[in-house]
Amino acid sequence: PGEFDRIYEHLHDVRAELIDGVVYVASPVRTRSHGESHAHLIMAIGAFLERNPQIKISDNGTLLLPGGSRVQPDISLFVEGSSAVLNAEGYMEGVPEFIAEIASSTFEFDAREKLRLYERSGVREYLLWQTDSGQIDLFVSNAGVFEAVSPAVNGILESRVFPGLRFGVAALLAGDRAAAAAAMRTKEL
Repeated sequence: PGEFDRIYEHLHDVRAELIDGVVYVASPVRTRSHGESHAHLIMAIGAFLERNPQIKISDNGTLLLPGGSRVQPDISLFVEGSSAVLNAEGYMEGVPEFIAEIASSTFEFDAREKLRLYERSGVREYLLWQTDSGQIDLFVSNAGVFEAVSPAVNGILESRVFPGLRFGVAALLAGDRAAAAAAMRTKEL
């Protein structure tokens, strides 16, 4: 990790991640298939964070995982000092409770390498939004193994780690920001 950190610190406009000793350079991010979905998810989560100021959010912040991997999750939620802390340089070290990735061209990578890394590292929940197929999956760690959570009858995926963190799947997929935020405020839709 030291050599990666040293080189990466001097690169500009390049996004790279180090996973199990392999460097992955990110592809360009498209607005329609990634940027809009990412923004809608952040806005929906914002409704939850308004009521839970103890929970911190990171948007594409570099995460230094145990074992030397360096990744930039689209969204991380954590309670500072629990299993993740901000180091002196301002990077998150440890394992956030929740990570979300928006996957279009990166789906195979996010569904394999990153899922296995997050699972092995002890991330408690992982949301994977496949924008090309229009699917949102939530994985919860059960004894160190990710298991998919099915949406409730009302179409809401509910966090087991952060009570009240709810994702209105249909609203997010439709880009309906108001309904996605409303899902965070109520169980009824």
